Amino acid sequence: MTDRIIIDENAAMADIQRINQAIPILEQARSALTQVKQEGEQTIGKTGTAIVHKSGQLIQRIDQLIASLQHTRSEIQKTVNQNKALDAELARRIGANM
Repeated sequence: MTDRIIIDENAAMADIQRINQAIPILEQARSALTQVKQEGEQTIGKTGTAIVHKSGQLIQRIDQLIASLQHTRSEIQKTVNQNKALDAELARRIGANM
């Protein structure tokens, strides 16, 4: 077994595209939950309190998911860029030795 990791640039870019599509969907869900939370704040009693509490938890979880996706996207792009740089350096060295 080898310690080398091979990155398929096309697969990586497809992953980034899926992440880019997921983030706005999560942002829309956060926006909807924010509205629900605001309405819950206007509701008197335990129901309103429960709505505020649960929607707040869900908003926080969505924010964590978005941050995680953004970090993942950044790491994928960084890895692809590093591999491109290594490939270019290798090609340069091979070309210099011919």
